[in-house]
Amino acid sequence: ASNERSLRTLELTRDCAALNPSNYTIWYFRRLVIQELGSDLRAELDYIKSVIVDNAKNYQVWHHRKCIVENVKQQIVDKHSASGHTDLMEKELSDLVDEEKRFVALMIRQDSKNYHGWQHRQWVINDFKRFEGELEYTSELMDDDIRNNSAWNHRYYVIFNTTGFVGPVLESEIKFTLEKIVLAPN
Repeated sequence: ASNERSLRTLELTRDCAALNPSNYTIWYFRRLVIQELGSDLRAELDYIKSVIVDNAKNYQVWHHRKCIVENVKQQIVDKHSASGHTDLMEKELSDLVDEEKRFVALMIRQDSKNYHGWQHRQWVINDFKRFEGELEYTSELMDDDIRNNSAWNHRYYVIFNTTGFVGPVLESEIKFTLEKIVLAPN
């Protein structure tokens, strides 16, 4: 109520989130405090990872992670824009994307139908324009479970947002799909 933004209230948000991780206001206020204090965003990513592991299907924690990733991205861009080191900026952005994709892959391995995990992955690859490797990723998941509708949906998402279903891509996808149908003809 006092709008206090301090280390004390940052810790209080952690306590509150442990009691009710679905409370959006807790996460929103936590972001305000983090911004005010200039807190270590990488440490926050580690913290939210531990919360997501225990609350994998909780929209609020995934949204909080997205907001923190956006802030980390902005920090990277701001840091390197001033210096003109675009190669270093690209490296750090790639590392951030890889970190997010690895984390989401871990969560999807635990539950291939985790809608929020898939949504986060799609946001990451679209926002950072890093679609490479995604078709191979869907193929790996389909090798484990041909009926993984989320992997099929992701494959469609990737193609729709990159090349589109035209010419050789369409032919390749028809061939791919026919090969997969043979694995589960019924």
